[in-house]
Amino acid sequence: MKCGICDFLSKPLDFSIIKALLQRINERLCLKNENRLLKESVSKLQDELGHKYNLGEIVGKSKSMKAVFRLIEIVSPLDSTVLISGETGTGKELIAKTIHHNSLRASGRIITVDCGALTETLLESELFGHKKGAFTGAQSNKRGHFEQADGGTIFLDEISNASNSVQQKLLRLIEEKSFQRLGDESVIKVDVRIIAASNEDLIQLVKKGKFRQDLFYRLNVIPIYLPPLRERKEDIPILARYFLDFYLQQLGRDFMELHTEAIAQILSHTWPGNVRELSNVMERTAILTSGNIIRNVFITEIRSDKSIISCAHPSLDTPLNDQIDELERNYLKLAMERYHGQVNKVVQCSGVNTRTLFRKLRRYNLDKKDYR
Repeated sequence: MKCGICDFLSKPLDFSIIKALLQRINERLCLKNENRLLKESVSKLQDELGHKYNLGEIVGKSKSMKAVFRLIEIVSPLDSTVLISGETGTGKELIAKTIHHNSLRASGRIITVDCGALTETLLESELFGHKKGAFTGAQSNKRGHFEQADGGTIFLDEISNASNSVQQKLLRLIEEKSFQRLGDESVIKVDVRIIAASNEDLIQLVKKGKFRQDLFYRLNVIPIYLPPLRERKEDIPILARYFLDFYLQQLGRDFMELHTEAIAQILSHTWPGNVRELSNVMERTAILTSGNIIRNVFITEIRSDKSIISCAHPSLDTPLNDQIDELERNYLKLAMERYHGQVNKVVQCSGVNTRTLFRKLRRYNLDKKDYR
């Protein structure tokens, strides 16, 4: 078999067996051709975009993604603020970093801040810095992220979670290019490009009085919408092939073919976690599949009995938030077990930043010491 033999016949010859063998050979040839075309599509897209961008997992040939690529090309050399909207897992941070790395500020820093991971006071301190004694625990002066990103870019993720006080300071910074540290009256000038992102509809939040209208207009100079995977299904097989090849290479495993059954399975799934979920599914599939043909991908979900199963049918007997929480907890527990409590590796695997990960670990009572 290792010499390239894919099957054999024994005498006396049976024509029904010969027919079945020919059908299997034809199926394998079709699979090889389909996977070759998928790999060629990935390579072509990467070649077309490679000289301009390092988009990584944001691969796509759909009209909606081509529109995103065109916007990136237009806005990257500018200093205009950008507001990226899209569901969780669509790749908003990756787009922000791509814009920065293709801008005139590429030699400067890009700093990501998760506005939903910190309390109001801590978020203000992280963004704008503070003076010694500004609040309990402020034992020394601190430079905020805006000072640290001077000459570069700051990416404000989940901007919808920012308090009214933080929103007001952001508005002033955008308008006047200056701010004040917490507890300090001196004015600090900075030259920073702001890219913000949200998975919520900010227009609706403005209408409800939960987000400042003036700040929204300042942020929404260049809007970029990242569509969910379910709205660009033609990209799913290409992305699946891309992720599969990536993880096979990481694992040191041989090439695997995606069977038409597996492709049909990934096309029928709704992908609520979008690109991030697809990446995780293909990593899991690369690890758990034996042989060189993938007929089933390992998609998981939570049933009302709290067990993780291969799924496309969530239960309506349990509240949505409970199911999401249990899925998240089990995912983090699995990641902590796999990487023996090494937080930096869990961060890379999960796609969330360090602060957000620690917040979630505390929420689900998961201690990294228990996994070492």
